[in-house]
Amino acid sequence: MAKSKSMKEMVDEYNKLTGKSIKKFRDAATAKKQLAAAKKKPSKSSWQRVKVNGTEYRSTTAAYIALKLRPSSINRVRKQLKEEGKAKLDDYTFTVVK
Repeated sequence: MAKSKSMKEMVDEYNKLTGKSIKKFRDAATAKKQLAAAKKKPSKSSWQRVKVNGTEYRSTTAAYIALKLRPSSINRVRKQLKEEGKAKLDDYTFTVVK
């Protein structure tokens, strides 16, 4: 018999799938329902999660802030990510997280 997920595991999985940051569900039934719905359809979030040299960020902007990169190049990187799924800037390699 498969071990059921704890409420914390379900919240973490839901947040990862949707890009949201909820703290808890009302009850286990709600958690299962919301998690199933999140798995069915892609997120409508405008955030595009990216991985830069192995570290995952919530968005391209979040990566730029954390890495202290020059903001003047962000549009070029976003365009490359949208078209090719990856971009290169100096010593950084950006890839879209699916």
